[in-house]
Amino acid sequence: MAQFHERRMLLASKVEVTEGTREAPVGADANLIAYDATFEADVAQFERRPLQITNNPYSSVPGGRRGKVTFKIEHKGSGTAGTVPALGKLLKAAGFGETVVAVTSVTYAPIIVVIPTLTIDLFSLPESGNHLRASLKGCRCSGLKLPGSVGNPGMWEFEFSGVYDGVTDQAALVPSGLETTKPPALLAAAFTIHSFAPKVSKIDLDLGIAGTYRSDLNLAAGYLSYAVVEHKPMLAFDPEKELVATLDFYGKMLSAVEAAYTYKFDGGAGNICTISGPKSQILKVSEGSRGGLAIFNVDAKLNGSAGNDALAIAFT
Repeated sequence: MAQFHERRMLLASKVEVTEGTREAPVGADANLIAYDATFEADVAQFERRPLQITNNPYSSVPGGRRGKVTFKIEHKGSGTAGTVPALGKLLKAAGFGETVVAVTSVTYAPIIVVIPTLTIDLFSLPESGNHLRASLKGCRCSGLKLPGSVGNPGMWEFEFSGVYDGVTDQAALVPSGLETTKPPALLAAAFTIHSFAPKVSKIDLDLGIAGTYRSDLNLAAGYLSYAVVEHKPMLAFDPEKELVATLDFYGKMLSAVEAAYTYKFDGGAGNICTISGPKSQILKVSEGSRGGLAIFNVDAKLNGSAGNDALAIAFT
């Protein structure tokens, strides 16, 4: 009898040529260093409750087959400026357009059209023999966050939704092409908002992805894929309290004034990631404490100025 360990797992993802049609990942498609991966099947069950003279339940009828997989991915660049990072395909399937400038940068900005789908396989590895493979196809990102706290590396928190494509025993898949760069700690972040550099211990980015499944009763699973329909990006941070004369957080909230923001994870050339945008709008300010210091807890909405510029993630 096979025995499985919770960390002996392997995540592989491959861009689909045809939306909702499975692509078989190979070793090079398992080039992501992932953490805390989970797989969840979501198969609709029609409950049959006819008129009857007993209390015995009837068997349910399985219907549409969906599923989701969640995992974390290290936030880091490829190590070479202008070379796409391994997590790039995941960001594209989350609704980001990718712009590559040779030997200079790779930048991602939210889009809604021409978003690729992925086949995602999660392998559980016993001590020997075949692997247990749980598979989804037609996947797009349904949730994406990047929490950041002082002195710690960034870790993308992905949730992908797609069409359930079975759980089977499969031959071993050997990963290749793993990035050797290390994720940079959130230090020397150069965080500014409203042309001010607040003293914060954390800054959390939430892409605010909204989406839905594309139904198709001609398909055996009942669905073609998951579709991203909207982004509502938000930024949350915890500055020390400031005088109104220094930065009027409450006044900015009441006036709905917008201002640029920027911060970065700096791991050196080829591994610098700068997150920025032209118009942040403070929506909520509440009071709190951090180790005895009085702070504000601030939620800011990230708005666009022209085109898809509400948020840019640039690797340089």
